[in-house]
Amino acid sequence: HAHCCKSELAGYKRPRAYFSVDALPRNAANKVLRRELMALAAAARDQSDERYSTNLQETSQGAE
Repeated sequence: HAHCCKSELAGYKRPRAYFSVDALPRNAANKVLRRELMALAAAARDQSDERYSTNLQETSQGAE
């Protein structure tokens, strides 16, 4: 998917990150609950940031 966006979209329109979910959160009228989706994205981003900082710390400790 990323290669498609890179060739088709301007840089400012491309998403910075992708994440997948099994199902979109929806209400009784079957509309997507955007706030819940944004909360899922934030949680995924926080988890990704935590893994990145852990890997970075392990790498820097190995260099000492």
